[in-house]
Amino acid sequence: MKKFFTLLIILCNTVSLMAQTDMEYREVTLSHAGSLWSEVKNDLHEIDSLVVRGPVNDADFTTMWEGTFYGRLSAINLRDARIVNDTVPQRAFWRPEQYDAEHEVIKGIKLRSIILPEGVTCIGDGAFAYIPMLRSIELPSTVRSIGAKAFYKCLWFETDCWKMPAALEEIGDCAFEECLRVKGMVLPDGIRKIGKFAFHSTRLKSINLPESLEEIGSFAFLGSSIEEVTVPAGCVLTGEGHFCGCFFLTKAVLPEGIENIPDNLFQDCGIQEFSIPSTVRSIGNGAFENSYIAISSLPEGLENIGKEAFMWCRFAETLVIPSSVKELGDDCFAASGRPSAIYCMSAVPPVCGPRGSAKSPFGPVSNSDTHALSDVPLHVPVGCGDAYREADGWYTFRNIIEDPDIPVSGIIGVTAGSAADSDAAVYDLTGRRVDTQQTGHIYIVKGRKVLF
Repeated sequence: MKKFFTLLIILCNTVSLMAQTDMEYREVTLSHAGSLWSEVKNDLHEIDSLVVRGPVNDADFTTMWEGTFYGRLSAINLRDARIVNDTVPQRAFWRPEQYDAEHEVIKGIKLRSIILPEGVTCIGDGAFAYIPMLRSIELPSTVRSIGAKAFYKCLWFETDCWKMPAALEEIGDCAFEECLRVKGMVLPDGIRKIGKFAFHSTRLKSINLPESLEEIGSFAFLGSSIEEVTVPAGCVLTGEGHFCGCFFLTKAVLPEGIENIPDNLFQDCGIQEFSIPSTVRSIGNGAFENSYIAISSLPEGLENIGKEAFMWCRFAETLVIPSSVKELGDDCFAASGRPSAIYCMSAVPPVCGPRGSAKSPFGPVSNSDTHALSDVPLHVPVGCGDAYREADGWYTFRNIIEDPDIPVSGIIGVTAGSAADSDAAVYDLTGRRVDTQQTGHIYIVKGRKVLF
């Protein structure tokens, strides 16, 4: 998981700025890009509010930054400007001079509000990062991409519902990370990608995920206050931990068609009820760890459950492990409470960690080869009891029941009978024990289909 090194943000000269009562307002019309400095250099540090018309480039943004860092500039209106290349430059309002290496702090600028012109298509990486006093920004409808860390640590930008531009297609990595006062956001139809850590440590409670969304990156909503989420069909969850630490997340819906639930997807969330789509084939490590989900029946077709997948969740009345499951990770069912019964539908015991390990899918194993669920009845297909009693991870169950109500469709492989098979319990394909076998018929012996 990503490690964060958070720097203390200093509001430079905040007290003196608020004490100022005289306001210096300036309107400037530029004939060519890069000429703002020559227009305002004599009193740049005295200007509080600035309106700029005409072409604007990187050099002009540097001039505006100087006014916000060394001077009093707090409001910028670019509505009638034209930004070169239709792009707000990378780190438009961030310069190395803001970093005090001796004290390991970042000095914030005084910008409080800014209006951008129509026609802008891209907000560059880090364009408005580390602006703690920013309260208002007007984004044009033409913006298609918001770069990495574009609004990183805009601590005081506050809105109940921030409507993103209609043309927006991509939100970059960490774009709104630690925007602590953004409570809601509306994404437009046409959005395609949300980058990793995009909304990490925000107070975002509500956000829509349109059908156009194609990708959500790792830890995109880590530690946010989101309450409900519906992932659209066709959206790929790349990486891991997308909603990890969302303590207020009580409702989540994944689409049919999804095959893999990523690692730590809903770890430490408040989800109480969740339906695993029937198309899921694998559940990642820690996917639901420490959530409030009640573990019950899992979908047929599921093949692998990662380690700690349901650790510290809670059990429903019964746990049903479908016949398709091939492998169980350590502590994947080390949950709170205990079911009244476990049904494992597979004739072949799912693979678990090696015998002698201190862990099993059902919790820590003691020196006496027991775990917390050792005495819970384990129902398995007829003819498979011995296979479970001998298998790693399953041998610790003391009450293994060969259940005739479990269908034998999970029995795999037809082999020729041998002398050893005649000494074992033999069942027909309906699950009934037979004492006399007929030549040329298939029976179930030790969980295998055997031709006699």
